[in-house]
Amino acid sequence: MENPALLPPQSALSLEEMEFAAEIDELAADTLTESKLWRIAGTRNLASVTALELVVDTSRQTVEDLGHLVPNLSSLTLDGSAVSSIRDLGTALKSLHTLSLNGSGLEELDGMS
Repeated sequence: MENPALLPPQSALSLEEMEFAAEIDELAADTLTESKLWRIAGTRNLASVTALELVVDTSRQTVEDLGHLVPNLSSLTLDGSAVSSIRDLGTALKSLHTLSLNGSGLEELDGMS
């Protein structure tokens, strides 16, 4: 009789299913979602969050909705992120007073008002 610990599980994913799951995970990694912000901020009440510290790559990750998702954000630290233009941050950061982009590779100030 074979050792059951050495048998593959009945619910093992096929190679195609594993590749599909990896693609979904990669796409999800490129999106800054409300649930990711809950984990980062430590609360589900994003309206109460006034400061965030993130590392993002705006060439791969959309952060334009950050101001809509965290409407009272007054301080945003993106040190070490890849942000080539202020425009990448969107137009909804209405409460933002402090923005730190040290080491971000910022090339353009377009989008500031």
